[in-house]
Order: sequence, then C-alpha cells, then structure tokens
Amino acid sequence: MAFRFEWNRMRKTPEGELASKQLRDRSDFNSLEGAAFTYERQAEQVLAGPYGVSARDEISRFAKKILDTEGPAQYEEIEKLVNAINIRKPGIFEDIPSEQHEKAVFALALVRAYNKSLT
Repeated sequence: MAFRFEWNRMRKTPEGELASKQLRDRSDFNSLEGAAFTYERQAEQVLAGPYGVSARDEISRFAKKILDTEGPAQYEEIEKLVNAINIRKPGIFEDIPSEQHEKAVFALALVRAYNKSLT
C-alpha cells in the first residue's frame, strides 16, 4: 500500500515521469517471458504470504493453459488470470504498477512460482 501512495505522489515529478517512461519502454520492448523474472521474488512472497491460498486456487485454474500457449493466446489466458485475481483478491496486485502489461508480467511470474513450487 505504501508503494501505491508513493507512486501517486510522485507521478507528476520528473522522477515519476521517468519511471512512467521506463514502464512504457519496458512494455514496448520486453516480452512477458523476459520481464517476468523481475517479479520472481515478489511472486514467491505472495504465494508464501496471507494471500497464498487464494492465489494458488486461482493460479491452479489457469496455469496449464498459460504455460502451454505462447504469444497473443498466452496473453489472453494471463488476462483471464489477472481478472480472476482482481475479483477475488485485488490486494495481490497492490504493489504492482496499475498498467495492464505490468499486471500481466506479474501474473506470469506468479504462475512460474506456483509451477516451481509444485516440483
């Protein structure tokens, strides 16, 4: 929650504008696969934290399709997961920038962490 307050407060500052530009550049040039590694630690913390059970329930419904698809089809499946999590536990995305691409990247990191925890 503190991150969201800080982000809103800094949005119109030069630093905030630079951060927004970096997020735009990141969404334009990085694939979901490449960017998901940056959220690996946060995803593991979510699965181990108070939202872990709810997150695992939602992820388990979508994980196989997400991991078995690529490109636009994968992004569509990830969007379904993001929407499901937003309905059940929106707090999971609390510290993630509100841009849809960043939520999708974090959701893919959650799926990877979930899949890794199964093995």
